[in-house]
Amino acid sequence: MSWLYRLSIRTKLVCLFLALNLLTVAAFSVHTYLRSSEQALAVIDTRLNAAARAIPALLDERFLASMFTAGSVPRQQMLDNARKLDGYARQFGVKYLYLLGQQDGKVVYLADGAGEEELRADKFGHHLQPYEASAGLQAAFADRNAHYDEYSDDYGTFRSIFLPTTVNGQVVVLAADVPLAEAQASKLAALRDTLLIGVALLLLGTVVAWLLANWLARSIARIASHIEHQANAHDLSSTLHPHGADEIANMARSFNQLCRTFSGTLGEVADNARHTFHSAENVRQSALQLQGAAGKSSQLLEGSRQRASHIQQLSQHSGQLLGEVAGQLSQVGGELGQSRESVNSMAQGMGEHVAANRQLAQRFEALSLDVRNITGILQRIAGISEQTNLLALNAAIEAARAGEAGRGFAVVADEVRKLAGQTQQTLAETDSFVDKLLATIADTADIIGQHADEAERLSGASSGARSALETVRQLLDTLQQHFGQVLAAGDTIRDNIAGMQGDIGAIGSEIHRQRDEADSLTAEAIGLEDSSRLMNQTLTRFKL
Repeated sequence: MSWLYRLSIRTKLVCLFLALNLLTVAAFSVHTYLRSSEQALAVIDTRLNAAARAIPALLDERFLASMFTAGSVPRQQMLDNARKLDGYARQFGVKYLYLLGQQDGKVVYLADGAGEEELRADKFGHHLQPYEASAGLQAAFADRNAHYDEYSDDYGTFRSIFLPTTVNGQVVVLAADVPLAEAQASKLAALRDTLLIGVALLLLGTVVAWLLANWLARSIARIASHIEHQANAHDLSSTLHPHGADEIANMARSFNQLCRTFSGTLGEVADNARHTFHSAENVRQSALQLQGAAGKSSQLLEGSRQRASHIQQLSQHSGQLLGEVAGQLSQVGGELGQSRESVNSMAQGMGEHVAANRQLAQRFEALSLDVRNITGILQRIAGISEQTNLLALNAAIEAARAGEAGRGFAVVADEVRKLAGQTQQTLAETDSFVDKLLATIADTADIIGQHADEAERLSGASSGARSALETVRQLLDTLQQHFGQVLAAGDTIRDNIAGMQGDIGAIGSEIHRQRDEADSLTAEAIGLEDSSRLMNQTLTRFKL
């Protein structure tokens, strides 16, 4: 059936219309022929019926009264009856008229119509001559109803009517014959007329089918040519101009509507592509800003790490100094126990101890100032983290505007925002640790100040040192305990600074990861710009 797809639409439509027309004409011809045949037979049967019913009127009463009596009808009477019946039959276009009866179980002639030639040749039914009954005749005698029959005998092939009736109390059958050829001729005439009408209708239908198929094919070809032009020229602005309200016109209008809808859709896609391109540029700029901010954050964290290391070194040095002072106090206590003469030396040592405590207090003040500087640095880091969070939020908004194409940017922006939140949480914990460190340093500075004041009072009271040696010894014990506390506080400060350095390292790692994600975001933004640019170049090929 592949050849069917190679035929043109005009050929297919013509063949379709011809097939439909042929089926219609064939059905009409068959129906008309059958009806015409039935009507021709009905006309013949009507003639047969009318002619047969006139038989009793054509025969005289004396004949009818004695027609069943053998020898009662002379030959001349039979000849006269034959002429009468033949003459009347010719008027109705009937071949033979005859009267039949039953006698001794046999069908016999009562009267028979015949022409002059048949009479001279003695070819007619004589009175009470047996007649070979057909099936229709036998049925007529049996049920007393009229029957039509087609049969052949010595006189030819006929269509006959057998009409039972009662004459003088006797059942007879009125019969009339028409040659079957006449009926066949009527059927052939009806068939000829039907075929002529069918051929005329077929030719007319063929012309109409060709005109209609040609019109439909031209309409479809016009639409196909327009569609091909639009496909080759990428021109969606041209429209079809249909006429009428049939399916082809509706198809053309629907195609125009489709082109308008598609053109509007392409316009929206072009606008979205341009918007996506600008959004990708904004995302790339934001990613570059995020990279810069991450770099600055890394530098600030490096500075904070160096300062924390310096604070740790100072704390270690202060611990060493406190250890040395504790050793000196132990030596002073031993000397107090050994001799009162060393009071002056003790007073001098206490003066030195006061100076060392003052210096240590000054160092603790410097340490407190450095820790406050660290707090300022952490605040700046928190500002940078908040700015990172805002940049990530801006990137998420731009990705949401980009729709499906910006879904990857939204995920990256959400991860950046999470990292910024983790950074702020870490800074809050670091700030808490720094606050504790400042409180510890302040307590230690107060203790050292108190120790310095006590040392000054001890140095000023050197004249009453002998009486207060025991008190001084107790104070020295207390001072040793305080120095132990200060050493423990120094260890805590060093541990906290070490933890702060670890936190700063973690923050640095997060910022480095943010920088890597910003690089990835920049690469994605560049790819999105390239895709949007290619989409815009493709869409510019269409004429909207």
